[in-house]
Amino acid sequence: MPIILQPNPTTSDLVSHDRAQQNAALASLATGNPGYFGSLVSAASGAIRAECHRDFVVSAYAEYHSGSPNQRVLRLRQFPVVAITRVATAATALQVNNSGASVQRAIVATTALGLTLTTVSSGVASTTAMPYASYPILASLAAAIAAVGDGWSAQTLSGAYGSFAAWPSSDLKLTQGAVTALAGGAMLEIYEDYRAGGWPDEAWADADWAGSPGAWRLDSQTGELFGHWPRGQLNIRVDYSAGFAIVPDAVQEACVQLAADLYGQSQLNGAIENARLGSAAYTLNTSARALTKSPKIFGLIAPYIAYDRVIAR
Repeated sequence: MPIILQPNPTTSDLVSHDRAQQNAALASLATGNPGYFGSLVSAASGAIRAECHRDFVVSAYAEYHSGSPNQRVLRLRQFPVVAITRVATAATALQVNNSGASVQRAIVATTALGLTLTTVSSGVASTTAMPYASYPILASLAAAIAAVGDGWSAQTLSGAYGSFAAWPSSDLKLTQGAVTALAGGAMLEIYEDYRAGGWPDEAWADADWAGSPGAWRLDSQTGELFGHWPRGQLNIRVDYSAGFAIVPDAVQEACVQLAADLYGQSQLNGAIENARLGSAAYTLNTSARALTKSPKIFGLIAPYIAYDRVIAR
């Protein structure tokens, strides 16, 4: 199932600098080279996040999922889930057209700040920005598009809750990208609150859900969101917060151990397999060179790995 995660996951370290300095080697490094110490803690945090496919620290997310009537579960990328603030489904809200006789290309793009209209006529490009701050609702945005001229026109559409005319322009789907406004126009989407609208007569549906608008159930510990989802591609948006208020001790210790290992290995020539200094000799720990795959670190983080992400990828 395709999932798009908006680029807003946390980049906080998984362990505080004070906690990391309980390790003697890292405490010494923090005193002598605090910048490098901080970099190692951040690098270790990033490596553990990548290995576990989880961010751990409580953060806010917006994800887009593809729905299917035969699929009862949407699996959120981050868990445990603290709260879901919105479950919404896609609907076309604004139709933008260009019927200019001299226009060969006409595209409309949505951005975080507004709409962008671009035409190409006889090889000459013309771009007009339509900021949401200036046109806060779709009705005013549609009127402003028509006022541009050069063949542009727009009209608001209706969804499950009636006309989208008074809806915030900033609610237009950010991932719409640039689409053509020629030959029927661009149908720009918005996400309106999810409505189950009743459940089909199937054995799995119970009386509590039947006919309950917006009915969904959440397993907060696994991030599984149960519902009757409409068919479509990336047509479901879920806004939620997830993570641990306090990062588990085992994950913090894994971060400390990995940072210490990275520091220790930076002091050695990794190309050397065996070395002898007088009567002393050592062999590099090849398993430690595998970073998060080393037995001690993997043992700490294993219970927190999102294995469904490992399999899916």
